[in-house]
Amino acid sequence: MQTNPPIAHLFSQQRPLRSIEFFPPKDDAGVEALRDTAAALRKISWDYVSVTYGAGGSTRERTAQVAHILKNEHGLTVMPHLTCVGHSRAELVDIAEKLYDDGFRNIMTLRGDPPKGSTTFVPAADGLRYANELVTLLKQRHADFCLGVAGYPEKHPEAPDLATDIANLKRKVDAGADFVTTQLFFDNDAYYRFVERCRAAGITVPIVPGIMPVLSLKQIQRITSMCGATLPATLTRRLEVAAENPAVVELIGVEWALTQIRDLYRQGAPGCHLYILNRTNSALALAAGLASNVKVVVALSTDKAAAPINLYGATKLCSDKLFIAANNIKGDRDLRFSVVRYGNVMGSRGSVIPFFMNKKKDGVIPITHKDMTRFNITLQEGVAMVMYAIENALGGEIFVPKIPSYRIETVAKAIAPNAKFEYVGIRAGEKLHEEMITESDALNTIEFDKYYAILPSGCNFNKYLNYYHAHMVPEGFRYSSGKNAEWETVETMREKIKKYVDPNFVVE
Repeated sequence: MQTNPPIAHLFSQQRPLRSIEFFPPKDDAGVEALRDTAAALRKISWDYVSVTYGAGGSTRERTAQVAHILKNEHGLTVMPHLTCVGHSRAELVDIAEKLYDDGFRNIMTLRGDPPKGSTTFVPAADGLRYANELVTLLKQRHADFCLGVAGYPEKHPEAPDLATDIANLKRKVDAGADFVTTQLFFDNDAYYRFVERCRAAGITVPIVPGIMPVLSLKQIQRITSMCGATLPATLTRRLEVAAENPAVVELIGVEWALTQIRDLYRQGAPGCHLYILNRTNSALALAAGLASNVKVVVALSTDKAAAPINLYGATKLCSDKLFIAANNIKGDRDLRFSVVRYGNVMGSRGSVIPFFMNKKKDGVIPITHKDMTRFNITLQEGVAMVMYAIENALGGEIFVPKIPSYRIETVAKAIAPNAKFEYVGIRAGEKLHEEMITESDALNTIEFDKYYAILPSGCNFNKYLNYYHAHMVPEGFRYSSGKNAEWETVETMREKIKKYVDPNFVVE
């Protein structure tokens, strides 16, 4: 049996620690998915991971199961959470003894949230009321338990003021807590002020900042409303603008978190604990950014940038050219600039799908032209492409995915087969078909696996061909939505709409 080392010993190394938090899935299928997530995240050398307990202790059995998997199957130092909620003193002792016997030496010690539907914490019969009591109990059982406790930079929602909250935190530390992990925050000044006040109150243990990359505006608004954290106005505005494009929202969230973490490290924070909600991509993106100190910059482009006929497309093409040209002025820095170019993201603001789904209520679907086509890509495919570019770009590539096309009329038939189709004509600035690789681009285009890559003029082609195990596209090649080899049908569109846009979608 593997016994985890105490996390407190890691802080003595005087380097910023890296840790992440998992939450237990609700079913066996979720456990298997978590195994995959953990395997993917093993690419990064995490100092430790934590496993939550669930509101009201609802996932207590899964916590032990997941903690066991992460420790014994993946070789991680694991800190299971343990809360007072719903447990008697004897039950807490029993859980602690089982964790100890299984080789766990680190526990995140919490009072816990009230069960769902309740707003007031009520201890169980012969239970504990406060986290400091749990710290005392665990230290009495095993003095070598390393115990973490929670801190709230912007005050616990139930505390009357921050001074009272810090006094409560000191009780936990005085009882034997070895370090503090903070609730999430988005303004580093809140953390710095909190640490300063904690030190003034006599709290000397490490205070680890907790960081959550935003994945959705609605989700983070719900989370912050529960924990009392504040969303800065600048971040809120960015998220509101991109709210209908989840891929962009996630990138904004990762970029904001990266900025936070770099600043925290510069200011001497003992580490950062990432709340990733079991999402692999955001954690990998953050780790890649931190590990490399930004070695790869990937710009998000669009099929409108190929042979543009409107201002939007022209500015995107200009952006593509500038990013590629940046590789020529980077000097001796280990820095690469590349571009990803893709089609319409299903369900995004630029997608016709939500528009048609809304219009079907009227019984009339406006269609520009019966032959109009577009490229189709799911959000998951778009994010995977960005991650591929971050991990593999040599610099100067414009990555283009191999994705199917659809006819606008096919989408309308998939969503509202019984509606009247009204053909309204192509609007100014629209194309009948989109291109992602023009015939001129083809002279510099290679093909491999799931992608094409348009290479910069004058580059060493063999370097790219060998690295990607690629080949040149044939002379005269064009990648147009109207001449594609792969097409969506009414049936495949319905399947994808239900899977990627609206799980409640039905054909009426």
